[in-house]
Amino acid sequence: MFELKKRMAGFLTVVLLVGAFTGCASNDGGQSSEKTSSEVQIETQSSDSESKVLRWAFAGDMVSETEGTKPLEELVADFEKEYNCTVDFVPIARDNWSDYLTKLQTMMVSGNSPDVFQNPHEGGRMADNLGINKSLNAFIDENPKLWEDYINNTYESVAYVRQVDGEIYSLPFCLQDMVLWINLDRFQEAGLEVPEENWTFEEFEEYLDILKRASDGKDWYPFGLPHDMSSYNQWLYNFDTGYFNDDYTEVIFDNDKSVELLDFFINCVQQGYSPMPDTNYDGWQQLVDGYVAMTSCGKWMLNYCEAADFYNVAAVQVPEKYQSRPQYAIYSVEVCNTTSQYELACQFCFYTVSPKFEAQWAINDSAIPARSDVQVEWPQEWDQVENIDLVQSIPENAYSLQNPVCFTELVNIWNSMFTSAMAGEVNAETACTSAAEEIRVANDKY
Repeated sequence: MFELKKRMAGFLTVVLLVGAFTGCASNDGGQSSEKTSSEVQIETQSSDSESKVLRWAFAGDMVSETEGTKPLEELVADFEKEYNCTVDFVPIARDNWSDYLTKLQTMMVSGNSPDVFQNPHEGGRMADNLGINKSLNAFIDENPKLWEDYINNTYESVAYVRQVDGEIYSLPFCLQDMVLWINLDRFQEAGLEVPEENWTFEEFEEYLDILKRASDGKDWYPFGLPHDMSSYNQWLYNFDTGYFNDDYTEVIFDNDKSVELLDFFINCVQQGYSPMPDTNYDGWQQLVDGYVAMTSCGKWMLNYCEAADFYNVAAVQVPEKYQSRPQYAIYSVEVCNTTSQYELACQFCFYTVSPKFEAQWAINDSAIPARSDVQVEWPQEWDQVENIDLVQSIPENAYSLQNPVCFTELVNIWNSMFTSAMAGEVNAETACTSAAEEIRVANDKY
């Protein structure tokens, strides 16, 4: 266990508040809501009364299990010095991004809002709809040089991704992509070479057949299915479909191409090309363990490689079916609409898009800097990864991961749909049709 430092005092506040609003304790010994009224008063103020305190909420897994808050403290040290302030960390424990956003809303409703918060890519439109964030435009108008530096050095395809009706709500500082990762031990066992970075779905199917013959009678499979709605989104894109159309005016998850994709994945399980998805054993761990030969994942696969000290892997694009549309997702910080320190909060947002911050974050989380001018000294072990350049930047035709206002509902709908379909309880057409209708109902609430 790492030592919790003073600046992390807000973490206990978050956990207790969530317990109070849900009205139940956790199954793993979490604190009961009875303590909330007193514990919630925990102070996160700096001992220096003249120093300002900026509270930054983010996903709890950003706190290192081995180094605690040290990497985060190093990230904000220059900002604290320049603006004579203390950045208090408010980590929010999460099962997934949907869980994180739900807990973040609970904080804000309780009156315990942070000044700035990590908003995952998936939560963009949801935050806009709820009105929990504040536009940066007023600050940008007063600081045009900061904006000019950001625009001139950030990938054009992502610089304005958080612009809504002319208002800028956040500045992407790092990115994740989605590629197909290959366990080269399994490929060598099957006598296969790494395919071209951009390959077709027909070639992918041929590789599956060869891997299937090589894996027969052995404890591994050719392909690990995408096991969350974000990873699945990339396959939808390459099948020229999605959960919604591009402007979010229509749910298209029940069209023929969506059904075709799900039917393919169902057949992968039924015919022994893929193991049954297991929430307790994700496909990324399965790849480094050699349990699957291929699976789709972002650059964060390298975190799994590091933990396993296994780098005999390669990256290629997710195969093209009807189009090639590589997806990306952003990391960003947004200003809370209730902050009393708007200018300082905006300064922090711009600090996150400085070259030094982006480079450090990219290393800490195996991410892609959003600035094209950032030079990062990557770990030498990464040189062992074939096609490593594929996950060091994003292609020009990269497109934003879908993030509808009903994101939290979409996660639950997708999980239920995928579980039922993989278990053989429903066929692909029924699963997609039913899920699409649920998505429409959820989206209409906003």
